[in-house]
Amino acid sequence: MEAIIQIIALYTLAFLGSVGLIRILRPVALRLGLVDAPDDRKTHKTNVPLVGGVAIWIVLAIAFFITRFVFHAQLTGINGYFAGASLLVSVGILDDIFELPVWFKFFAQAITALVAVVMGHALIVHLGNIWGMGEVYTGLWAVPFSIFCIVGVINAFNMLDGATGLAGGVALAALFWFLMFALQTGRTNLSTAVMLFASMLSGFLICNLRNSRRRELAFLGDAGSMLLGFTLAWCAINASQAPAIALTPAAALWILGLPVLETVSVMLRRLMHRRSPIAAGRDHLHHLLLAYGWTEPAVVLGEVLLAFILGGIGYFGWYDHVRSVELSIGFVVVGICYFIVGDIAWRLIVQRTIGLKNRNSFLR
Repeated sequence: MEAIIQIIALYTLAFLGSVGLIRILRPVALRLGLVDAPDDRKTHKTNVPLVGGVAIWIVLAIAFFITRFVFHAQLTGINGYFAGASLLVSVGILDDIFELPVWFKFFAQAITALVAVVMGHALIVHLGNIWGMGEVYTGLWAVPFSIFCIVGVINAFNMLDGATGLAGGVALAALFWFLMFALQTGRTNLSTAVMLFASMLSGFLICNLRNSRRRELAFLGDAGSMLLGFTLAWCAINASQAPAIALTPAAALWILGLPVLETVSVMLRRLMHRRSPIAAGRDHLHHLLLAYGWTEPAVVLGEVLLAFILGGIGYFGWYDHVRSVELSIGFVVVGICYFIVGDIAWRLIVQRTIGLKNRNSFLR
């Protein structure tokens, strides 16, 4: 009973700590100019402090030291996760202030992923029976493939962070399904870590979501959105590569489904339009829905619900012992449909608005 009270107290402190730190850091950020200024690609109208990620990391650091050195919790790879998260948040803060070159950000993300692989045991050694012909192992490609996947998820959440509460809400939906898996399989340490991060993230969302009486108090910033992606990638690998009862990699892919589908779809569309796949633009799903007249809260709710449904398919697919090959084929089919429907919708909205000849200028 005492242990349960301690854990609940820790979750509550994580939530309140995130809220409190955002309120403390907000005026500091406004004075230093650490803000997200409005422009034609964004939905907010005033400068918003980029302190959400910093606040979450500070609470994360406190929670790490408490669980590691007070409760003596042992979670495989937690030291590597915290080291990688710290490095990534540091780079994100610099990017929020100085707008670092893209190549430098990718390099820093790769180093972060390497830290997670070496120190955090975040190594993808198998992909499951995705072809229906036996287990697929990464072998000598394990390290570069793991780095590629971690960097990919980091950037997926970074690109998703374009509407108030969107990245945080989608991350919370994914954390829910990882928590369900951890509870179902008795992975106590993993469930504790997921609940802690979810508590911090929930505190941020309280300060992030606008209502009728106030605007947003804070945004994640690159530091926060990259931290979300890194955390979700680490959870997916920790859950799917466990030596005991593991979540199948195909199921983990479904849980991260929306960020992955959105990133791949956007990059393909940009390549088709002869644009840089990593350039900023107004060609994300939330921009499309806004262009069709959805309100921003409706867009965020709709995408979070979609992320939750996709994650549920992955979780219940694993729970009901659906074969990995079937989950993999299903994800590819959904991905193709996602891209085709999105591309048709974009062509219609561009044609209706300004004509196809000017589509590139519209998407920038």
